[in-house]
Amino acid sequence: MPNKQELFEPVPHITRTRPYAVHESFFSPHAAPALYLHWHPEMEFLYMAEGCLELVIEDRKLPLRPGEAVFIPPNLLHTARCAGEEGGCFRALVFSADFLAGAMDAGQIARCLAPVLEHNRDYICVLSHGKPWERDILACLDVIFRTAEEEAPEKELAVCGLTLLLWQRLYAGHIAAIQGAHAKNRLERQLEPTLRYIRDHFASDMTLAALAQTAHLSPRQFCRSFKQLTGDTPFGYIRRFRVMQSCMRLAHSDAKIGTIASECGFNSISYFNREFLSIMAMTPSAYRQGQRQGDSFAAPPVPPPAL
Repeated sequence: MPNKQELFEPVPHITRTRPYAVHESFFSPHAAPALYLHWHPEMEFLYMAEGCLELVIEDRKLPLRPGEAVFIPPNLLHTARCAGEEGGCFRALVFSADFLAGAMDAGQIARCLAPVLEHNRDYICVLSHGKPWERDILACLDVIFRTAEEEAPEKELAVCGLTLLLWQRLYAGHIAAIQGAHAKNRLERQLEPTLRYIRDHFASDMTLAALAQTAHLSPRQFCRSFKQLTGDTPFGYIRRFRVMQSCMRLAHSDAKIGTIASECGFNSISYFNREFLSIMAMTPSAYRQGQRQGDSFAAPPVPPPAL
């Protein structure tokens, strides 16, 4: 297989006055391939007008049926083959990141555009009619393709405006969700040592400075990141984790409640009773009695710490 640079598509998609290109391609059932293997620095929406394709983007295979489209981020190898008994037709809108960047300020570029350029594979997206934002994008593409056929001098302005609207829909429905998942994954990796530390030392006294140090963050940054990941403050999380541990001991041991409270990091039985009641909506003794009578109680609402 040739190296990627040899598969670069030299066909110019944009000009200085027109930052987009619209293509229409027909393929037969015997075409091999229906779309040759290539890549380009522009991003693309490929829309199936007729027939079915099996689109391959890098290492992903995506079936594409009539009325569906796929978003292909920049710099990704892609090809396609006919996936039906008959041929068909697909249309493509190709445009540059520079065009989008020209309509954004620095903050919007960082939030709405840069992630797609930096992590292009993650943002591949098949668009069907299942969700409102997908339907909006497909409707925009339909208007763009019809507008591109017109001879009116203002058509390029209309296509540019519709492309910006299309990107807004893609950001709201797809890009922002992927960004959120990336941010959560980063937080999980960063705070994994903290959660492990809490698991291993939950019965000991902890300071905010020591907890923040496990994540190499300032106390203020640590509190913000911890709340974003867990939905709770660090010490609220620790109290819930301690109560969770006490629940297991209450259910599976005959130790005195005061002993369990001490083993789980509570320095007084009155403090333990108060926290247990607040989280479990019952006293420790009532919880133990219910467990031994076979009652089912919900576990404390605390996410499990990472291992």
